[in-house]
Amino acid sequence: MTSTRARRWTMIALVVAAIPFATDCGKEDLYTIPESPFTLVSRLPLPSLNMDVAVLDGYAFVAANQAGFHVVDISDPANPILVDTINTPKAVDDIEVMRIFPQRTLWDVALIVEGTEGIRAFDITDPLNAEILPATGSTAIDVNSVFIELPPDPDESHAVYQAEGWKGVRVLFSDPDATAPGSYPNESWAYTLGNAKDISVKDGWGFVADDQMGLTVMDLRVLPIGPDETTARVAANIDTPGNALSIEIEGDYAFVADKRQGMSVFDISNPEAPVRVTRMPLDGWCLDIELRDGYAFIAGDDAGLHIVDITSPTHPVLAGQVSSSNATGVGLSPEGLVLVTDEDDGLLILQGPGPFIDRTPPGQVFNLFAEPRGPWSVELSWYPTGDDGYLGEAQSVEIRYAEAPIADETAWDAATPMTGLPVPGAIDVLQVATLFDLTPDSEYHFAIKLTDDTGLVSPLSPGVSAATPIPGTYVLDFGVSADWGLTSELFTFEATYFDDALAEPIAHDVVIDGDPHDMDRISGDNFSGALYRLTLALPVGEHEFSFYFDDGDGNVVQTRILDGPVVGEAAFTMGSPPEEPGHNPDDGDIQDEPLHTVLLGHELIAGEREVLQSEWEELMAGNPSTFVGGDLPVEGVTWVEAVQYCNALSTEDGLTHAYTIAGGNAEDVTWDRDADGWRLPTEAEWEYLCRAGSETGFHNGPITETSCALDAVLDASGWYCGNSGNTTHDGGGKIANGEGLLDTHGNVMEWCWDWAAPYEEGPILDPEGPADPDHGYAKAVRGGSWFHEAGDCRSASRAYNVPDSRQDFVGLRVLRTQF
Repeated sequence: MTSTRARRWTMIALVVAAIPFATDCGKEDLYTIPESPFTLVSRLPLPSLNMDVAVLDGYAFVAANQAGFHVVDISDPANPILVDTINTPKAVDDIEVMRIFPQRTLWDVALIVEGTEGIRAFDITDPLNAEILPATGSTAIDVNSVFIELPPDPDESHAVYQAEGWKGVRVLFSDPDATAPGSYPNESWAYTLGNAKDISVKDGWGFVADDQMGLTVMDLRVLPIGPDETTARVAANIDTPGNALSIEIEGDYAFVADKRQGMSVFDISNPEAPVRVTRMPLDGWCLDIELRDGYAFIAGDDAGLHIVDITSPTHPVLAGQVSSSNATGVGLSPEGLVLVTDEDDGLLILQGPGPFIDRTPPGQVFNLFAEPRGPWSVELSWYPTGDDGYLGEAQSVEIRYAEAPIADETAWDAATPMTGLPVPGAIDVLQVATLFDLTPDSEYHFAIKLTDDTGLVSPLSPGVSAATPIPGTYVLDFGVSADWGLTSELFTFEATYFDDALAEPIAHDVVIDGDPHDMDRISGDNFSGALYRLTLALPVGEHEFSFYFDDGDGNVVQTRILDGPVVGEAAFTMGSPPEEPGHNPDDGDIQDEPLHTVLLGHELIAGEREVLQSEWEELMAGNPSTFVGGDLPVEGVTWVEAVQYCNALSTEDGLTHAYTIAGGNAEDVTWDRDADGWRLPTEAEWEYLCRAGSETGFHNGPITETSCALDAVLDASGWYCGNSGNTTHDGGGKIANGEGLLDTHGNVMEWCWDWAAPYEEGPILDPEGPADPDHGYAKAVRGGSWFHEAGDCRSASRAYNVPDSRQDFVGLRVLRTQF
């Protein structure tokens, strides 16, 4: 940093020499700076160059350049505590935070800017244990800052706008269906004319602080998605006196931190024709700006924090200044705290006269659901929103109902309020209320609003409706306790039966796979709802069920047929979590490793070792192996030769052939699943046997290295490029897994039955891949080898080979079904 500051002073000295009467960054008149309404309450030294700060729920997150980023507990502003420093691969110069709810799960996320590396996402839901989110980030040319735009509906995609140097603005869109945040599979482009340093977005217009061009306005209302789309329009450009570095929007005005020229203000009421209305000279290099409650807070390098009254945007007034060495960034908290990062002084915390004014209402509710609970009642359920959009907890909830749709405020005002509603809780906790004394055979419409502690009210929710049934015979709330399980487990089928007659129905059955099973009445009565239940074990299979009632008076009701449960003898979670080193991301590729539930219908008997060359030579003509030795695993075998060996071994052991081989190609081989002979494992069977109950990268522990570097866990269990010496090794030279199997990681890869294909969604019973090579040419091989890197030897790693190929790192392991 010493050299950087020396360069800055050299530049200033040259300017003074050339223009003897030039003023220092607009310091035009001598006057007394007013006393700041925000006073310094603490200063926390930090072991880094500190570039920016963001605040979320009592914690400050500091972009710390080459140190990564810091997590600071600011719950006591007078005594901030550095609780963690997270190292990152590249220097962090900007940071933004957000709270999101993909799949109704709360996540707090920090997006860090790593310049030429783009952005990277960290899970900060637990600030004391921040972790990088796998498979996240973005490509980039030269990212300077980001702007996050969250949608009203948390189930929809959010947008991240990257101000990307000379390239312009890259817009990234999240995947709302992802199980974890941080992935941005879609993007769009908007080219600027200069060097984009910062961006704020309002109503579909992007306002860019451009180092060379000043204020550039982008029309982002329609953004085609795709890597080659560059149709976003530059709507306007207006220069600033200096170098625009940071921008914030308030109403119809844009406020720009303009480096040596202080703050510039633009009227943007017409985005396509912005007008610069004033400039306010300020000391130092103005690098960052934040707005709140009629104030602009501006970080000035070589100056400190400028606090400007912008109540009248066209006539800003300096309200105070807090000096520091080299202020770089500003962050604000709802409690009225102003946080300032300083390259040398660390983190400064200022406190004003009180909390900032709450101007954000609770978020709109998009998940209100209505379901009849008999002829006279409807149950409502919803997830509440926060006090401020996604943050905090709202104060109260109001639900109204009517016989007509509640589509606007007029209909809302005319609707009837419900009573007995719960106080809103955490936004990820479902809330339920029931409306009684309704009219049978009628449709009712509902909508919901939430109110915060300052009286701000959320927007009206989308309306929902439910129809109460005619009194008579009908069934509600029917289903099974689990959609999958084992033959050793019990499944509970339940249905609630209604009938305006009080007599017991003569039939109350759950029909499973076409066979009726009598259920017992557990509670209630027909008029208010009688709960019927059956608990039993089920055999292996993919079952289906429905419910059947007969009241004895000619009224029969049968529900629709539902799928499930899927039942097996064993179950495991196949695939790998996104955070596992070496994980192949889930993007539709045939080598994806998404986590999913797999059930197996039979016990398996598997070869303890990969087939050895001595075993191969006993049954087959010749030895195709490159590395020759009787105790070495056989390799160089084609897929068809592997299944031929299986049949030969079945003959030797007096077992029924598993395969019928009608020709010399893989497509000519069929599998008799009822045969007890030796065969190749399916991909699912292979991974089940390899894992032996483990859930880590290797059967004996987690993976730490994905390349040929030494991984201590894999070194104990398998031969790979990090320890093999570029050759195979005698079978069984490493530790066995929990099932007693050897060399499931490394040595040679093992042929499987399956053609190459993406996984089917779980739960699924005995998957075996597609019946023919829809995806072309390849059969699965698993386990890695002496040639492969550690990441390829993981339990979940997937690979494929052409069936007639001969590779000196591919062999086989045999197994058979235990019926």
